[in-house]
Amino acid sequence: MGKGMPAALLMATVRATLRAVAFQNQPADAMKLVRQVMAADLERTGSFVTLFHARLDVASRRLSYVDAGHGHVFVLRENGAVEEMRQGGPPLGVPIKEEYQEGAVALHPGDSLVIYSDGLADVRPEAPLDRRAVARHVGREKTASAMVERLVALAALTGPPPDDLTVLVLRCSSNH
Repeated sequence: MGKGMPAALLMATVRATLRAVAFQNQPADAMKLVRQVMAADLERTGSFVTLFHARLDVASRRLSYVDAGHGHVFVLRENGAVEEMRQGGPPLGVPIKEEYQEGAVALHPGDSLVIYSDGLADVRPEAPLDRRAVARHVGREKTASAMVERLVALAALTGPPPDDLTVLVLRCSSNH
């Protein structure tokens, strides 16, 4: 939550903590551990952090994930269908004790995982972008890089963005 150096330091701390536990734990367990470690710092500063954490098994093309209040993520299927990824829980720092729920999705050739920050969703206040609108903008592109380029161009920035603008696309090819 926030902008500038304090937010960047907080995010770096969360990232380092998550990386320390992610290799030996499934996404829901990793998020539980990060919440335990970061609880005092987040409570003291009155901050919260939204994030999407996932683990991809490349051989099986299975993505396990937790959405901790991020919400700007979906799978765009080869046929154009948009699959929302809702399993998760609250942002880190929100004093709710519910357990994180882990979701899983199988990726097939031609499917794309699309993750973006609220900087893209809110770039046009007169017409906020939801998942389906974002999917319509990238639906005909055949590569992850072309999808990213279209989403960044969608922001049509003429100066510094009012918020962060982060886009990540993972496209499942027919090759292993």
